[in-house]
Amino acid sequence: MKTFDGVTSVKLANNATLTFSNKASQASSNADRIQLTGSNGNVFLGDKNVVTVGELVLGSAGTLNIDQAVGASTGGRLVVSGNVTGFTGVATDITGGTINVVGGTLIANTQINGAGIVSASLLGTIGGTGSINMPINVFGSAILSPGDPASNGGIGRLNVGALTMDGNLSLNLLDAGTTPNPHYDQVGVTGIVDINNTTLSLTLAPGFTANPGDVFKILLNDSTDGVFGQFAQGTSITVGAAQFNIVYNGDYDGSGAPNDIGLIFVVPEPGTLAIMLGGFATLVGLRRTRRRN
Repeated sequence: MKTFDGVTSVKLANNATLTFSNKASQASSNADRIQLTGSNGNVFLGDKNVVTVGELVLGSAGTLNIDQAVGASTGGRLVVSGNVTGFTGVATDITGGTINVVGGTLIANTQINGAGIVSASLLGTIGGTGSINMPINVFGSAILSPGDPASNGGIGRLNVGALTMDGNLSLNLLDAGTTPNPHYDQVGVTGIVDINNTTLSLTLAPGFTANPGDVFKILLNDSTDGVFGQFAQGTSITVGAAQFNIVYNGDYDGSGAPNDIGLIFVVPEPGTLAIMLGGFATLVGLRRTRRRN
């Protein structure tokens, strides 16, 4: 076990690999930092590793693999400019810490628990099919994109805490099945939803099918928490030849509260239906930029 005490800075560059195993610990003061820069730096966190009151900074070419539980990062920060894969084991606890996704990709396929926040900016992307039980902020050019690009055509449901964003919500649609996954992307929210001026980006998968009146329940908000604001597109969106009305006051989870967001497919213009059903259509604007990890 390697323990860093005092004011310590550890920097890895150019294909360096830092491996923690068997309850390794790092960073015991606010000034402590592990930083990966350059090309192809990797950090592997195994069982019950702890980063306390410090900072783990992942450079743009680095990869952080978390395959089992990671302990509390009390007051610390995980700053992502590269890619975080994993979160596939048991729950990861970020107690009082924060995760900043700055131009990188965070894929959460299990639970991330914490009292801090997860924030994305500068083309940072948050995705996955698990649960991030923390408030989520997605600002500017950052992207919230549920699903894992490595499976099921990237389609899936991601659960998050309170959601505040003015960035981009990127969704895949295949058809209006009775359940979202594997038919379309969905976000589940526990807390308030503030999406004012968020850009909604839709990708219609090859073979997309829908009937007039079909509902895509893209965001389900639990309890009676409110939905504030609207997407930048307002109350309708057109993707190629496909047209959707946007509903901000649905009750799609049966909670009795009109705080869910849905897309209702409407009749396309005559002569364009065959074109729509025949291929691949993408929303004008932001295309999904999630990288395969």
